[in-house]
Amino acid sequence: MVLTTIRIRLLQPLVANARKSFSSSAFLAKARAVPFKLSQTEGEAIFLDWFGRNYLSPSPNSIAGIASRSVRSSFIPFWKGSFLVDTDFRAVLVEKETHNDVRGRRDDEHLSEVKGVVTEGHYEGPDSLVYGSYDYRTQYLKCLSDSSIFDSVELSSLDLSHIEVEPFKIKPQSALFEFKENIHAKEEARVQSFLRSQYPFADEIRSIEVEKSRFTKEAITPIYFPAFIIEYDFMGVQFVK
Repeated sequence: MVLTTIRIRLLQPLVANARKSFSSSAFLAKARAVPFKLSQTEGEAIFLDWFGRNYLSPSPNSIAGIASRSVRSSFIPFWKGSFLVDTDFRAVLVEKETHNDVRGRRDDEHLSEVKGVVTEGHYEGPDSLVYGSYDYRTQYLKCLSDSSIFDSVELSSLDLSHIEVEPFKIKPQSALFEFKENIHAKEEARVQSFLRSQYPFADEIRSIEVEKSRFTKEAITPIYFPAFIIEYDFMGVQFVK
């Protein structure tokens, strides 16, 4: 896949699936998209330059091994989230005191349990995206979801006559569940940071438990990222890039 940000990731062949898509005209009217910054010709030129320098090439200056090649401009679907969260927690603060006595050096520990709420965790932007389909491996798409998210415009304002808009296949309810699972996992680090700032005297913080995360704001919207999808045969193997 050749990205408009001139970053390249190698994808495996597409895996066919029978999951239902849902991208009606009314749905697409609400979607946003990051516009292409390169032409398809420029994208293909970047691919050929990469291929000529890749270790799989027959020689640094040869692309003779490519049996066939097709290029299409595509918008890749993502769900974009925006969340505010308050989290209830409990933890154990440890204060250590060192003593020297007849038995030698030893540490006494004083333990204090604390409970509280850390408020207004804000999750939005490039770190709050969920791939909206199943066609590509998600690890290959991470390079798409960067700060260019802030350059998005309404999808309906773009000329889509030569662009394939790939359908959403993951429902918003499923994306929302994944968002919340990810945020809940991240809240422990936020609680740790909060406790460090509130209890600087503590030598150690143990047994942090995120009891409940309450979402005071939650919204997800569809957004598309641009990519050039290049399919080619090389030495009898089909690749998608």
